[in-house]
Amino acid sequence: MKTIPAEEFHNMPLHGYGKSTPFYNKILSLKPGDDAVVITKEEWGDRKYAPTRIASRIAKKYGYKFRQGRTPDKSGWAIGRVK
Repeated sequence: MKTIPAEEFHNMPLHGYGKSTPFYNKILSLKPGDDAVVITKEEWGDRKYAPTRIASRIAKKYGYKFRQGRTPDKSGWAIGRVK
């Protein structure tokens, strides 16, 4: 067991409960003004919902605000945190 400084702990992207995915954790760790996340259809796979649904759930649960939508060429989605 080791001890880490409080600042390092607060900057560490932790996994949540249940079925948290790396994408969920990436969206959750975005800060206002950070670079946006772009995920392609190939990366997203054959799911029946868009990744913007996950961002909307995070926004509702944590009070975040995102600017999100399809990319201009419709090859994927872009999500950036506003507030």
